[in-house]
Amino acid sequence: MANCLALRVSATDAKLMARIFAPSDKVTPSGDRIKQADKFTAWFYSEGMRLPLHVALHSGQTGGSGR
Repeated sequence: MANCLALRVSATDAKLMARIFAPSDKVTPSGDRIKQADKFTAWFYSEGMRLPLHVALHSGQTGGSGR
């Protein structure tokens, strides 16, 4: 897997994702953090990264156009 962006997911998916990027002794805490992601946040992981990054998402809209 080259890149992974984990949004709010089920417990099973969170555990699977944690197994991909967390050391074996940190799988459970990492899975719990993924499951508890707030709305409009995600965890980003890419090949070669030691730890995933917690990122805030936004709509991409700027200004007051309301579109």
